[in-house]
Amino acid sequence: MEKGKLTVILGCMFSGKTTKLIEITQDLLRQSKKVGIFHPIIDTRYKVNAINSHAGNSIDSQALDLNTAHIPTKGMEVVVIDEVHFFNDSIVHAIEELLNAGVDVYAGGLNKNFLAQPFATVEKILPLADKKIELYAKCSVCDRPAEFSYRKTTSQDLFVIGGAESYEPRCAEHYNSEF
Repeated sequence: MEKGKLTVILGCMFSGKTTKLIEITQDLLRQSKKVGIFHPIIDTRYKVNAINSHAGNSIDSQALDLNTAHIPTKGMEVVVIDEVHFFNDSIVHAIEELLNAGVDVYAGGLNKNFLAQPFATVEKILPLADKKIELYAKCSVCDRPAEFSYRKTTSQDLFVIGGAESYEPRCAEHYNSEF
C-alpha cells in the first residue's frame, strides 16, 4: 500500500487557510473522493458542525476531541483537518496512522500564536509534510503581506478563540511596533 501524502496549510489569522481547505475539499468531492472533514470540538465560532471561514464559507464537518489519537478511516481516501494547532500532540499520531494507511491528509492551522511562537503540534507535523502551503493576509495597518496574528485583547491565554473582534493580521513591522 502506498503511503498517504500530507499537505499542511499555514498562515496567520485571516490569511485564507480555511477557505483554501474548503476549496480543496470541494474539488476532491467533485472527483468523487471519499473525504472525512474534521475540526476541533472547541471551535464553535460560527456554524457548529462545520469548518467555517471568516469570509462566510463553510462545509459540514465532524468535531474531534482535542486529545484525538485515532481517526477511523471508514473507507476514506482523504482526511481534512481544520485548526490543527488547537489539538494536542496526540493528533500527530492520528495523522501518522492515516498516512501509513494510505490516506492523504490536508491539515490547516495557524503558523504562530499571538506571541509569534510556533504551535507545538504544528511544529511536530511539519516534518511529516510532503507539501507546505504558506498563506499571507494583508496587514491591517499598511496592507503589506502579514504573517502575524496580533491579539487585540489583553488575555494572555494561549488559546483565545475569536475573529476580527480579537485578532488582526499584521506585518512584522506593525506586529513588533506594539511590543
